[in-house]
Amino acid sequence: KQPVTVLFSDIRGFTTMTESSDADKLVAQLNEYFSDMVGSVLQHNGTLQKFIGDAIMAVWGDTFSAGIETDARRAVTSALQMRTALTKLNTGWKENADRTKLSIGIGVNHGEVIVGNVGHPQRMEFTVLGDGVNLAARLESATKQFHTDILVGEAVEKLTREHFIYRTVDLLTVKGKTKPVEVFGLLSDRTQPPSAWLAIYHEAVKLYRARKFSEAVARFEAARQQIGSEDFLCEMYLSRCAAYELSPPPANWDGSFTLAEK
Repeated sequence: KQPVTVLFSDIRGFTTMTESSDADKLVAQLNEYFSDMVGSVLQHNGTLQKFIGDAIMAVWGDTFSAGIETDARRAVTSALQMRTALTKLNTGWKENADRTKLSIGIGVNHGEVIVGNVGHPQRMEFTVLGDGVNLAARLESATKQFHTDILVGEAVEKLTREHFIYRTVDLLTVKGKTKPVEVFGLLSDRTQPPSAWLAIYHEAVKLYRARKFSEAVARFEAARQQIGSEDFLCEMYLSRCAAYELSPPPANWDGSFTLAEK
């Protein structure tokens, strides 16, 4: 057992793409995509654990650890680089009729896992297993529900908050777990100061969890106005506040949301 940081990434709508795309062209595009995505992992000292169809699983701290803070920082840096690399790929693919625009979701989590060789005597695989891995996969999937591309768990945020700007997304109970975890969206590194709306948004979330829904609404509206464009998370919380003002949550409500999907 040892602490590691795990990254999962997945292409959105890939199953639909396989049904409508030419196989040779799709494989060629996948290989271009994997080249850049895996390059981001390897550049930041991660272990490419495996491809799972169109998904990538990478780990920091399994074969070598530079310390849990450095491992986590490298994983998050890799996720940011993957975001940038995909934007460049999509820009280049615009001029190529054989390529389709891709969108991805990335989940990053830190936790204790089992590291070892697992499998059949004729086909052993070095891998990591455990709750820390499962939560990373759940976070990757949850990017769809929260309309974002990168989600990190609370342990990753705590280890790396001095280096990156995060936005609280939700206190989330994922499928298969009973204890909620704080989930964050990755905005950027700290080469630029955080936007002014972020503090207002975080104040609104605190009011929401304190059951002060009418006050939270005012702050979410102010944050949305400063963002200046449609914002899913502000809209989500405004909708929840309206519902709870009509029908208050139970006395034991802790502000968490249960995610029914994997």
